[in-house]
Amino acid sequence: MSNPQKIMCRAIKKMFHRVFSPASRIPSPAPPRESNVHETGSDGTQVLDASASNATAFTDSSRAFESGNNPSSQPPVVVSPTTGHADAQIGVRDHAEPGSGGITVDVPHMNLTGTNNGQGQLAKSAWHGMQILLKMAEKVLEGTPGKAPIAAFNVLIDLGNAISDNTDALHELYTQTQKRLEVVNAGLMEIDNKDTKFRAITEKFAQSLIEKILELRAMSETSTWKRILENEQDNAKVQKIFKWIDKETENFVLQMNFNIDRNISSLHDLVSQSKLDNWDYSKKAPYDAILNDAALFCAPCIEGTRIRILKQLYEWAEDSSPTSPQVFWLTGPAGSGKSTIACSVAKQFDDGNKGLNILQASFFCSRQFEDTRSRANIIPTLVYQLAHHSKSFLQSLFAVNKLDSVNKLGKQMNDLLVEPWQLSTSKGSRNLPPYLVVIDALDEIHNSGGSEFLQELLLTIEKGALHGLKFLVTSWPDPNIVQLCKSFSSNAICHLYNVDADEVGADILIYLKDQLPALQNEIELGTLMQQANGLFIHASTAVKYINPRRGLTSNDQKKRMKQLLDSSLSHQTHHPVKATLQIDMLYSQILSEAFEKHSKDEIQARLVILWNLFCAEECISPIVAARLSGSDDEKDMEECAEYLIDSLHAVLYAKEGKVFWYHASFPDFIFKAEWFNETAWKNITAFWLINVSK
Repeated sequence: MSNPQKIMCRAIKKMFHRVFSPASRIPSPAPPRESNVHETGSDGTQVLDASASNATAFTDSSRAFESGNNPSSQPPVVVSPTTGHADAQIGVRDHAEPGSGGITVDVPHMNLTGTNNGQGQLAKSAWHGMQILLKMAEKVLEGTPGKAPIAAFNVLIDLGNAISDNTDALHELYTQTQKRLEVVNAGLMEIDNKDTKFRAITEKFAQSLIEKILELRAMSETSTWKRILENEQDNAKVQKIFKWIDKETENFVLQMNFNIDRNISSLHDLVSQSKLDNWDYSKKAPYDAILNDAALFCAPCIEGTRIRILKQLYEWAEDSSPTSPQVFWLTGPAGSGKSTIACSVAKQFDDGNKGLNILQASFFCSRQFEDTRSRANIIPTLVYQLAHHSKSFLQSLFAVNKLDSVNKLGKQMNDLLVEPWQLSTSKGSRNLPPYLVVIDALDEIHNSGGSEFLQELLLTIEKGALHGLKFLVTSWPDPNIVQLCKSFSSNAICHLYNVDADEVGADILIYLKDQLPALQNEIELGTLMQQANGLFIHASTAVKYINPRRGLTSNDQKKRMKQLLDSSLSHQTHHPVKATLQIDMLYSQILSEAFEKHSKDEIQARLVILWNLFCAEECISPIVAARLSGSDDEKDMEECAEYLIDSLHAVLYAKEGKVFWYHASFPDFIFKAEWFNETAWKNITAFWLINVSK
């Protein structure tokens, strides 16, 4: 063991002896004139002046709960009289009035004499962390053995004595635990005590910690620690307990540091954030904007689906080891569920009830909006979100002071992300979990901007400039992106078209039963699942076709499902090309039904309206699409457009006067010439070029 470790171990031993030893629990005589006793109540209660020069552990821990106050403004701390009993209680309150109510915690009677050496300060620091934890956990511990844990903590003293001269793994664990508790103490001094969520985490951790200590206490009652540790099985059990304590303390430190970094509450930080509101960033790109805006219709996976894939992604996102890849590529054909999976991952790590909410930023690309298909908006949008989630990054962003690079594509990565991130991570050695960024559908960035962004990102990461950030990226197998990801290891890629057919089929069947509850017992759902051929968009479109609106009975839905199945291909092959053919067949059927009662001229007029909808730079209204057709009878064409959108409800929808598509595979299908008469296609193209594009 190194000298620093030995010094720390001895300091901790002295601290525990001073705090917990029987001698320290003997009632102290009346305090001298220069002590930190502020007054003595009629009931014998002593009030300690927290501002006194020899203030001890109680005064320091009070500071953690009076965030922002300096020592001279600390309220006195009330200490009730105690006896020499091993489990004696001392009430600690944040009131100055003896006998009044307040927060109490069971701690041993302390020798309140201050220490003048480094070892004493080190020891006191370790105790503070434990004291604050107990104070925050008091309500949880009510009525449990942990309510009076003093004798239990004495177990740590005896155990420390028994292993202090050893150099085995147990001693290292013991020492490491004390080091972590010192970090806990330092961090708790920065925590906002009004943060109810973090208080709940702290209470849970403290309760678990005490339960493990009580396990050690039960072992200590059977024999001396020396004999217990000589027994191989008992020694292994003690090591197991300390490994658990060490791991849980490490996790708690991560949560604590993470909470500190996300606590953006100062006026200065809030003002800094407000300055970013004028940036050219996309309000539609973050995943929660997608969830909250029906115009984009992206939702997380149905519960019970994609279990294996999500587990792989969750484990990758939480893995802080240096060997874990910083970029994960999720790829698959159009409609295979990439965006839904990405949405699930984003939601998982933005929900504090499911663990650390490490999601820092997200950008869901979409061709439907200018600000979600432009590469120039990716970095500003990600940086904007990072600055709203990380105090250290926000402060570093303004310290670097290169905000004018927001409109300079070539400088965005370095000036807005790399330099501020490196500055924020260099400010201290505080241990933090990896921060997650989700970027979905890079292939929808126009003019190959998605592959260009990914190339710049990979080169930046290769230089080690973004250590601590992880990026989940999704796209279809765009040749340029495929080339960039060729060097990725197998644990950094998931090909959805390689997922076992039975696995994805079972997931699609769960989805169909969830979305069509009136048909969940129908055996035809199995056939519909097979026809989806691994594409969730096929299943999703079929659901919208079968049950487009409320009011359809189960028999109505059965008829529509039978109609859909009867006109579909009878045999399937699990292959991405064949799967794409399947969704094209479904789209063809939907269009055929929408046009079946119309003449050739009427069909051509409707196809021109569709062409206008999909060729516009931004989503437009049915009326605008109709007027762009150049017809002399504008009113008739407007009615035609309205009816068309309604008849294509399975693939299109209108919101706030504009027309949107559920999935990009439908406009892609419309632009294919194979699905209808070549002459009609040429006529539409010529008409559009002559009358619309002028």
